[in-house]
Amino acid sequence: METHFGLSYHETTETTNGRFFLATSNIPANDPGTPWHLHTNEDEWILVISGALRVDALDKQNLLEQGALLKIPKGEWHRWMPASETPSHVLFLFSPAGVERMFREMAQNPDKIGAISEKYGSVFLD
Repeated sequence: METHFGLSYHETTETTNGRFFLATSNIPANDPGTPWHLHTNEDEWILVISGALRVDALDKQNLLEQGALLKIPKGEWHRWMPASETPSHVLFLFSPAGVERMFREMAQNPDKIGAISEKYGSVFLD
């Protein structure tokens, strides 16, 4: 199974005719989380399978515990971080697909993350 940035790829552009990208991640309790970012092309869904995440999005802090689902519309600034003392198992879905190509390129060229994210319509703040 292909994995980049801790995301295990389950369904991609190639397997869904571009409809969605589905990945899971096991996030350690001490993971720093993501910086503030947005995706201009994709809506993103986060489903917590176990553990908990704090997702800052939609103008509030959202505590997502086991079974919780949050949709983040494209163009919405957001970030997430662990909110559990144990690892969290999380499912991420992006629609339409394509953002997985960004993660793939970023893993291969970590010194060019800004340019690569811009190419795929995503913006990350430092």
